[in-house]
Amino acid sequence: MIHPNMATMLGFIATDAAITRPVLEQLVKEVADLSFNCISVDGDTSTNDSFILMSTGQSQAPLIDSNQHPAYATLKAALVDVATELAQAIVRDGEGATKFITVTVEGGRSVSECKDVAYAIARSPLVKTAFFASDPNLGRLLCAIGYAGVNDLDVDRMELYLDDVLVAANGGRHPDYQEEDGQRVMAKPEITVRVVLNRGEARPPSGPATSPTTTLKSTPTTAVERPPSGKPVKRLASANLFVVLRACKTVSGALKWQ
Repeated sequence: MIHPNMATMLGFIATDAAITRPVLEQLVKEVADLSFNCISVDGDTSTNDSFILMSTGQSQAPLIDSNQHPAYATLKAALVDVATELAQAIVRDGEGATKFITVTVEGGRSVSECKDVAYAIARSPLVKTAFFASDPNLGRLLCAIGYAGVNDLDVDRMELYLDDVLVAANGGRHPDYQEEDGQRVMAKPEITVRVVLNRGEARPPSGPATSPTTTLKSTPTTAVERPPSGKPVKRLASANLFVVLRACKTVSGALKWQ
């Protein structure tokens, strides 16, 4: 049971920074939302989980007593980095995982619609099976974008990339795209799928992990697990997704077969 809104897990991070209790309570929620609350495995929210952020206050640095304190952003960035690594490990440590796919959605009118497109792609069983098979099936990616629920989406303005290869634009397959290029990208263990909606200039919230020059990005990542050698694939058992909400939103996941 691993899905946004925590997961079946116990997470602990400790710091010696001197922080007031209200600020610590704010930090733990913000850090969780940018890391552990971005994990989805099977679509079921866990009934029991904990993420605990502890501060000993033993540091000689000045007390952080508000989110406007000069050290707040630096501390938050460090905590998010640690939490993100731990959260990604839940997916990356999956037995037999062979691929890690990052899906970046940008140029939306809002954080919400970029997030919706990212999740639609990352949660699609057909998209994930295409990754598993190293099959550059553009139709599955475009279909997921289409049913993401973005109102008035103009497909003629949208762009779709596999790594740096532009595969779809102007409402159809890009004329320069070659199937061999798609196959070359899909054969890699780590792949970036980039969707440019070209419908807005929404940017991520300001913060230590935010680049002021980037448009809003929503980034799902998927890890794919191969079936044991010699065993037939019977059915899709579960799908692991991981999302990191920073300057981007990242989703990662693993296909498990049995």
